[in-house]
Amino acid sequence: MTTAQPFVRPATAADLGAIQALLQRAVILPDAAATPHERLLVVVRSAADDGDGDGDGDDDSDNGSRVGRDIDNDSDSDSDSANDSANDTSAGRQTVLATLRLRPAIGLDRPHVSYHVGCTVHAAAELGLFHRQRTLLLGHDHTGASELADIAWLQQGAPLAEQAAALRLGVRAALLAVAMQRRAYAATLVAELPGPRDSAGQSPFWHGLGRRFYAGDPQAAAQQHGPAWRSLVAALLPRQPVYASFLPSAAATAIGQVAPAAALLADVLEDAGLRYSHHVNVEDGGPVLEAMLDDLPGVATARRWTLAADAPPPGAPAMLLGTTGATRALRGAAQAMPGPHGKLRVALATRQRLGGLLPGDTVWAADCALPSGAQGSPA
Repeated sequence: MTTAQPFVRPATAADLGAIQALLQRAVILPDAAATPHERLLVVVRSAADDGDGDGDGDDDSDNGSRVGRDIDNDSDSDSDSANDSANDTSAGRQTVLATLRLRPAIGLDRPHVSYHVGCTVHAAAELGLFHRQRTLLLGHDHTGASELADIAWLQQGAPLAEQAAALRLGVRAALLAVAMQRRAYAATLVAELPGPRDSAGQSPFWHGLGRRFYAGDPQAAAQQHGPAWRSLVAALLPRQPVYASFLPSAAATAIGQVAPAAALLADVLEDAGLRYSHHVNVEDGGPVLEAMLDDLPGVATARRWTLAADAPPPGAPAMLLGTTGATRALRGAAQAMPGPHGKLRVALATRQRLGGLLPGDTVWAADCALPSGAQGSPA
């Protein structure tokens, strides 16, 4: 039995214990009826031999190793593979390496709050006065945006390169799911990073600002009210601009800073194309990253192709491949064919792992290098 490479699929009930251990709090699965496009994904590694040694030439440009990646983004439409994944997990054959949640739109059922980090200037030329002040203004600027949330990963005992690979795979899988169902998601994508805390786990930012208006413990509020706690507490926070210079120095310094433990996540998200939006979360001052979805390479390079009958040549580049509707995907060797008909060469073994796709079937590909004249259909 060989150790299989990581792949991504929707979370099942059997994964909740592992996910809650990573997030250190309770989580729930998305309600397919209420939020059909919300996805709680897990990056897992199976101890079972899933056929990665199929010789299809897959490779991973991130770490130089052969990586076959299965991404099942729609358990309703691929029940067999979802059931297999759940059975593997319950049997202890899979290790959850990372998790993330893809939300189509935030702030539409309850207010989504953050501080905008701005600037105000007090100037009087006749007095030789020019004073610039950094400000915080509470608001709901990201209402309606899509979000990557609940991101956590296995760190203890895992080499840094493996942690980065798991995070990168999860983020790219989420972006591919967006590309396949682009109309279900917003124009903007955001992701919140945690801010710094002291050795006791306390947030200097909260201690210097939020605690002055809500004396309770944020963690206790989160346990009592769940994700809604920030919206409830925000009703007590000031609506006027707050001068950062009025805060204790530790609180002011924490604004927009990333917790050291989340530096790897910040690198992965920035590598995917997200950037600091000059917003911070109300709990610990961690930065909110933002991007226009259609500008992200993981979405912009996604194309819909028709499978060709022949295989790609040796040394063909690895692409992120997925079936229509985000039912299943993996990273494998593929080659776009020149011409106007949008055909893609994919190895037989890879097509089989995609669910037995046949020539003429539709497949999606991201990270796709297009030769001259190749015309896949964009997202």
